[in-house]
Amino acid sequence: PNKKSIEVTTAFCRIPGCKVSYAFHRSITNLLDHLQKKHNITKESEYNKYIQQNSSEKKLIQQKLEHILIKPYDLKKQEKIIQKLLKLIVREELSLILIECKWFRKFVNYIDSRFKIPCINNDFELCETLLEIEEFKYEHTAERIAQFLEAAIEKWSIQNKVITMSTDNGSNIKAAFHHYLSHIINIPCVAHTLQLSVKQSIIAAKSLF
Repeated sequence: PNKKSIEVTTAFCRIPGCKVSYAFHRSITNLLDHLQKKHNITKESEYNKYIQQNSSEKKLIQQKLEHILIKPYDLKKQEKIIQKLLKLIVREELSLILIECKWFRKFVNYIDSRFKIPCINNDFELCETLLEIEEFKYEHTAERIAQFLEAAIEKWSIQNKVITMSTDNGSNIKAAFHHYLSHIINIPCVAHTLQLSVKQSIIAAKSLF
């Protein structure tokens, strides 16, 4: 409002682009009617808008506080849950893409935000790390294979983290896991298994000609 001396003489609409003004005689009824009819603004709509804005702000503050106050599990608890998750994937023959799936991550976070899914970066991508490449000289016996793998596991201090290993279908490999590494689940390489199947099929087909 403009002021002339002390008394207010004119009431202006402050909506951007609107230059309507009304004579002010101790009442703003005309201006309120204008706001309602021209701009669809009422006391109720402004009140509801205020409530919604404050509710959103309160919810945002609450979420931030929960994020700060809810601490992740300690390392021991975290590792136990990870092992359960890995066993589920292995036993049910699920794809590791499950861990990459952002909806799975959201689902887990909704159930328990204290658990942090392993090996996932901020882009929900599975992280892989090559620990080492080392020449393994003869003899390739089951016992030596087991010793070689156990030495690598101990070297990287991951004794309690190795749940499964994927290998070829060699009899010496199978024997190593059966006799010496029975605590680790051995998953045959799919590509090698398929190659062996195709090879046997070709051999069988040749006998037909």
